[in-house]
Amino acid sequence: MTEETAQERRRRLARERKQRQRERRQKFQAQEMRLELYEKERELLTSMAEARGFEDVAEYLYYLVKADSELMACNPKLNPAGECVTRHVREFSARCDTPAINGAET
Repeated sequence: MTEETAQERRRRLARERKQRQRERRQKFQAQEMRLELYEKERELLTSMAEARGFEDVAEYLYYLVKADSELMACNPKLNPAGECVTRHVREFSARCDTPAINGAET
């Protein structure tokens, strides 16, 4: 058995990552969403995602949106109609396979 080169390893990891992405998209019936970003914005998002241990920027953005949604659900000052958002967060979280933000249950 030969050892894989660094280039082969990168290719293998990229294939595996793409396969996980395809499986996740199919499981959750995901649809593509496009967002125009300037180069500096893309660099910032990428560096922040990497610093927090996310595999890609999409996962990081999802985390940020979910955290914001949970914050709104828990804080009546941010959302006076909290029950509606709280119910939505619970229903959404129940469909996700990701843990709740900061370990808190929704």
